[in-house]
Amino acid sequence: MVGPVALILLALAMLPTVAPQHYVIDRPEVLANDTTAWVARNLQAFQEQTGHPVFLVIARSSAEAPPENFAGDDGAVLFLWLHQHDASIVTGSHLRVELSDAVIARILDGVVRPRMRREDANDAASYGVDAIVHAIAPRFANVAWPKATPLTLFIRGFMYTLCYLFAAAIVLKWIVRAIAWVR
Repeated sequence: MVGPVALILLALAMLPTVAPQHYVIDRPEVLANDTTAWVARNLQAFQEQTGHPVFLVIARSSAEAPPENFAGDDGAVLFLWLHQHDASIVTGSHLRVELSDAVIARILDGVVRPRMRREDANDAASYGVDAIVHAIAPRFANVAWPKATPLTLFIRGFMYTLCYLFAAAIVLKWIVRAIAWVR
């Protein structure tokens, strides 16, 4: 009997060297739904505005999704390999200037791999994709609305509450002064 990994490897070996069909391929299904949706929206909007397709492929190992099976002249692919806690970026020939080896190393070593070592595939995916998009066309980084983390929501709510309390204190001060003036 042939195992699922063998079937995937066989299917990948028979694939032509083209870009993936979907913006996010998450074979082990480790990304949160909101991260997958945000990354896909961001990459779709980026491709519509710039013509450069960028994709995200997540697999358990590089054997499950070898980078040489994904190529294209005008795109890039971010690979995240969970078991190896590693990542790679494959670029098409038309993006060699924007995504030079130095830029790719900076994105992988400074953005993606530290998050992979912490086993945070969601942040590795979203920040990695954003770094690639920013490297290709800086004005298009964060094309889609960024996902809100619980900490971001808390801080935003706290700041709004402080602003409302400050405004309420000013209004209350005016009311007290008006009452004192009337007497």
